[in-house]
Amino acid sequence: MPERSVLRLIGLLGLATFLVYLVVGIYYVTGPISPFRTLKLTSTGDAFLSAFPGWNAPEEFDDAAYNRAALEILRTGIPRDHTGSLFLHAPVYAYFVAGCYWLGGVRLLALAIPQAILAALTCVLIGLTTYRIATRSRVAAVLIASSLFLINLRLAMYVGYVSPTILLEFFFALALLAVSGQFTLPGLTLFVVATILAIETQAVFFVAACGAAGWLLLRFFQTKRGSLCIASAIILALAAAKVLLPAWIGADSRGSLNEAAEGVLWEANNPYYESMTLFSLWERRPANLWTHWKMSTTDKQRYDGYLDRAHHHSTQAAQLWIRENPGEYGDLVFVRLWTSLGPFTGMMSPRNRMISLCIWLLIFPAGFVGWWLYRQVPLSQLAAAVTFTLTLFSALVVVEWYLRYRFPVELLMTVYAALGYSSYFGKKSYSPTALTEGR
Repeated sequence: MPERSVLRLIGLLGLATFLVYLVVGIYYVTGPISPFRTLKLTSTGDAFLSAFPGWNAPEEFDDAAYNRAALEILRTGIPRDHTGSLFLHAPVYAYFVAGCYWLGGVRLLALAIPQAILAALTCVLIGLTTYRIATRSRVAAVLIASSLFLINLRLAMYVGYVSPTILLEFFFALALLAVSGQFTLPGLTLFVVATILAIETQAVFFVAACGAAGWLLLRFFQTKRGSLCIASAIILALAAAKVLLPAWIGADSRGSLNEAAEGVLWEANNPYYESMTLFSLWERRPANLWTHWKMSTTDKQRYDGYLDRAHHHSTQAAQLWIRENPGEYGDLVFVRLWTSLGPFTGMMSPRNRMISLCIWLLIFPAGFVGWWLYRQVPLSQLAAAVTFTLTLFSALVVVEWYLRYRFPVELLMTVYAALGYSSYFGKKSYSPTALTEGR
């Protein structure tokens, strides 16, 4: 098939993604299963903002925090949280939200439509990346990759949320496309820029960025190209700044996302989890509608006791608990390890578990096969590095309750699943030389 026809096919799938993601995203936040009971498609201004839990409260997290930072940008040009501190959690996403509200007003469609457009562009980027990597049945690979992205309802739901997930996926897909073909200086530059933007879009992406920097360093040792070493150093510096800058500034951020990020180790490593077995479903304790766990008086006393001994410094409390309970911590590491590679968590509703299971079965087994077949492609080394760092972080620190931190890995597995499925249709035999030729 001519390349022009392939581009038209990818474009059509991108358009379908826009429509499906927009409908699904709006349904998730305004329909009967919405977590925002007062949010309507017609909600604007204060009615829209107050629909998100925590708005104008002493603690503003998640959707409310992103909205606050966006409004501060519209008012002063600088992203700040409700405490007045710089919003360092996800400043790029805050500027994106502010731009959406500036163009379309403070309402749901002003954000959902641009995020659906980004999802469509991500679908196109994934199709192009697959086309550049595939050495057999390229059209089939493109069709499968874009279709797998199209039906990922777990991702589509975030189009309606005030969440950086969709923007992050776009930047990561752009980074993948930049290094999927000839490893040129413009492609490397685009990769670095897209990775830096992704770091400032979602707080935890710095972990994946460290994996990307390690991959660039490996490529430097293989090729002796100085630009790769420089690119690696730039990404590592920005990733380190993401972690250290809030502490250096030392602003009072109590009740903000900046503070929540600092306390994530304690949130997932404390006495509440001591009753977990090796094959328990990973869940947030407390605050889980689907749990069978009940907090006992002893659990609460031990939890408060560690905080008191650490003078209410949550990270120190977590480190103290880990040192004194290595066996229980080891169990949590194992639970989080298989959860980060598995289909769902204990926080998901039965409906979401079924959706997540179906997507996992479609993507991950075939994705591993595709990665193995194309393991000598440089992009496959990047995929391994990013997957390793994100999985290691998830096992040692925290698995996000709805597996949002794993979406970059799912994006990679979507590409490789398409390559794995299309390998059954290809007539050209597997050739390591062909796979690495020109790359």
